[in-house]
Amino acid sequence: MIEAGALTHIWLGESRPDSASLANLVQKIFRNTLNDQVAFSPEFTSCNACARTSRGLFAECPYCGSEEVDGITRITGYFTKISSWNKGKLGELHDRYRSRRGSAL
Repeated sequence: MIEAGALTHIWLGESRPDSASLANLVQKIFRNTLNDQVAFSPEFTSCNACARTSRGLFAECPYCGSEEVDGITRITGYFTKISSWNKGKLGELHDRYRSRRGSAL
């Protein structure tokens, strides 16, 4: 048997926390918990019209305004396009806690 420790996923969304604050958080996690892994997961919007990618999930492209966009975020360990997700994965995305309600997808 393999002993695996706890994994904490921290969804950053579009936020860009201070690097010193992230380092402090990681140190506290490993010193004060039984976590073996921490994954920081940003979210992105990819525009099919202008081919640009922006940080965060949006219903339209922040650069060109097109609604032909696809969200990209991590689920079950890897980044994928939201358009390929099933109902259960979409439910998990919508249930994620967000400190700011800016996500449109």
